[in-house]
Formats: sequence, structure tokens, C-alpha cells
Amino acid sequence: SGLFPLLLKPGFGTVGAFRAAALLSTVLVGTGLYAWGRVIAGRLAGVLTVVVALGFAPMTRLPRMLNYYPEATAFFVIGAAMFSAGLMHPKRRGLAWAGAGIGLALCADVRGLVWAVPWTAAALWAIGWGGENRKSAAKAFFLPLILSFFVGRWAYPADTASFESQLDVRPLYHLLHGSEMPEHLPPY
Repeated sequence: SGLFPLLLKPGFGTVGAFRAAALLSTVLVGTGLYAWGRVIAGRLAGVLTVVVALGFAPMTRLPRMLNYYPEATAFFVIGAAMFSAGLMHPKRRGLAWAGAGIGLALCADVRGLVWAVPWTAAALWAIGWGGENRKSAAKAFFLPLILSFFVGRWAYPADTASFESQLDVRPLYHLLHGSEMPEHLPPY
């Protein structure tokens, strides 16, 4: 998720890079929503998906977030569009798209696991349902996932917060809300 701000930093400075990356990511979210709707139900559905999304506050606030959420959101939405395209055409090429979408979500942020687990289950079901070319479909699906594993080594350095620690809300209750309940106190 930090790739866009990193690439934009020389031309915009640190804060400007986060602003430009948030705006670029918002455009990518809109593009991904259009592609996602179009893949599932056609051009009109793609347009309506974007129009409906513009009515929700998180979408309109996305370009003003100077953190990694706009980038992660863009990668999750594009990954969802790629995954949906793959399952709409569950042959070798389609399942490669599905695997690439899952890999993109996994490399975007640790919370990509929330998306990747059900997507992987659905893709494995599609492979099992596929017929005589199951072996080649499975290879096409797993190749992008294997490649994303190696990209993940670059995206997640050794000091990255674990998925479990990001889901643990006890420190938030204690530090932000002043809770003194024993279950909210350290050690976690």
C-alpha cells in the first residue's frame, strides 16, 4: 500500500505524495468498482455500481485520507474485480485472474486475509467443479499466489504488525477509551 506514496514522494513531498496517492487510489477504486459490476452484470451495472458508491461517505472521504487506507481499498476492490472475472470464466486463464486478485489483496495489507480466505475457498470449489482440466486450472490459479508470496516478503518486513495484533481491540479500549477492566489491561 505504501508503493504509490513512495513513488510520488520525489515530485510531491511526503504530505503531497499521500494526497496524490489518495486521489489516484480513489480513481482506482472507482475503476475497480466499474470493472467489478461490469464483470458480474454488464456495462450498466458497472456504471450504477460507481454511481451508488458515490452516495456513501467513505467513498467521498477517501481522497482526503492521508494514510494507507485509500491504497489498500483500491487494491482490495481491484482484486475483487479480478477475482470475480476469474470466477465468471473458471477456465485456466480465468482462474489465473482469480489467483492474481487474491495475491493482490494479500500484498496490499494484512487485512487482505479477510478477503483472501473466502475467495480461495470459492476458487478451489470452482477448480473442483471444473471438469477434466482440473490440474491445469489449479496450476494457473496457484502460480499468481506463489508469485505474490515472494512479493509479500518485500511488502511485509520482519517488524510488520501481525494480523492478530491488528484485530486485538483491547489496547484501543485501554489507551483510547481509558478502560480499566482487567481484560483490557496489558500484557496482551
